[in-house]
Amino acid sequence: MATHVPLDKRSIQDAGACMRLGYLRCLERGKSDQKAPSAAEQILLRYGRQVGALARWGFPGGLLIAGETFADALVETRQALDAGARILFEPAFALDGVAMRADVLVRRRPLELDLIEVKAATKPDDYVEDLAVQVWVLEGLGHKVRPHLMLLDPKATLSSKSLFKRHDCGERVRALLPEVGRRVRELRDQVMAGRQPDVPFTRACRDCEFLGGCIPGLPEHS
Repeated sequence: MATHVPLDKRSIQDAGACMRLGYLRCLERGKSDQKAPSAAEQILLRYGRQVGALARWGFPGGLLIAGETFADALVETRQALDAGARILFEPAFALDGVAMRADVLVRRRPLELDLIEVKAATKPDDYVEDLAVQVWVLEGLGHKVRPHLMLLDPKATLSSKSLFKRHDCGERVRALLPEVGRRVRELRDQVMAGRQPDVPFTRACRDCEFLGGCIPGLPEHS
């Protein structure tokens, strides 16, 4: 049966390791939208929001897109851009079945944007793919994007002007864009068809949270 769950950053990144993992992540996301987050998930979400709110102090005059649903946020984002807003927090965009929200977007010219992804981390390596998915969407919509990661500065102190350090990720992101596009096309086709990808099993499958769904009926010590 075909499904219309939008793709998101995490499912596209997971598809790089295993297309079936990306597919199952999409289905899980569709189900999780219907249930309340666990206590641990709520704590992580709250911490992420606090870090994001702290980072916004470095962008005075920014407008927060606060739509209750993604569809509401899309409309609010478009209205803000049409009205000439220069700095947006949490703007929403969608392209070819991929839904995304940016942390900070700074408009330098009508179609030229600085994209800033904020993470409560100090090393950029784990987040370049996350940024590449967002650039793929924005550039597919006709924008020219300069991507950055805004991470916690390990050298910062309480007396520092900022607790964050910005990393220019333009070259690394551009190198990933063709692969992001390939994953999006393949994953979208599989999800729309409701067809679980056929991929070979490897030793890495042992640690996958979806192993029981991929190989149902496994004995405890198989």
